[in-house]
Amino acid sequence: MATPYFAVLGPVEVTRAGRPIPLPGVRTRSLLAALLISANQAVPVDDLIEAVWDRGSPTHPRSALQNAVFRLRGALGDALTLESAGAGYRLWVDDDQLDLLQMERALQIARGESAMWELEKIVRLWRGTPLSNVDSKVLRRDMVPRLTDRYLTAVERWAELCLQHGRHEAVAENLPTLMTVNSYREKLIGYLMVAYFQDGRSADALLLYERTRRSINENLGIDPSTSLQQLHIRILRRDEEPTLNFPLPTLGQNLQAHSNSIPSA
Repeated sequence: MATPYFAVLGPVEVTRAGRPIPLPGVRTRSLLAALLISANQAVPVDDLIEAVWDRGSPTHPRSALQNAVFRLRGALGDALTLESAGAGYRLWVDDDQLDLLQMERALQIARGESAMWELEKIVRLWRGTPLSNVDSKVLRRDMVPRLTDRYLTAVERWAELCLQHGRHEAVAENLPTLMTVNSYREKLIGYLMVAYFQDGRSADALLLYERTRRSINENLGIDPSTSLQQLHIRILRRDEEPTLNFPLPTLGQNLQAHSNSIPSA
């Protein structure tokens, strides 16, 4: 029988051989989401109760959680390896069974061409806002920003490695779509400006900078970071290798504290 596949980088889904496995009820889906986000780790009962009932604890919370676990096991059967773990539960999944674990594994790979290709697979796993079909406000509040940040980190690493290996066309073609998750992420803006420049599209690089500068100035009352301003100057001067003198890993420090307050484009 085919191995089940779990996904949280978008709506929570379980599939087997490409076919969805239905999840009964909103509580069951919230419970599965909470277990998957901490896959292979013991999740305390109290944390699960808070996630599933969203701070509105039932009359007998531990019994209610046991019933939710029973329903989840009944829905997924042998697709689920769920065990009691001390004062909690642990869901066991292999790296290849969960999109989140695949992403974390790719981020741990040493830099190089192999990491670039692995990350290219990962950036395509995004299916929209994580946990978008989960009712729990607690999970969405606490986990969606974290999952989104990890995904954008993967996109940044992929773009950086592509530029290092001469794949500026791939960055110029794909990054605008990937950036819609957070169009104010300065590393992504910098990488896309470099990709446009290397692709012979200096005008597009300068236009991207001007739009970014105007938008963050109007919304936040600040200017782009010094690094992004320096890159802008180098492109204006048509430096032959703007990436060599541009500290891309430091981009974003100016906006990091503000990124959560800016709506995604």
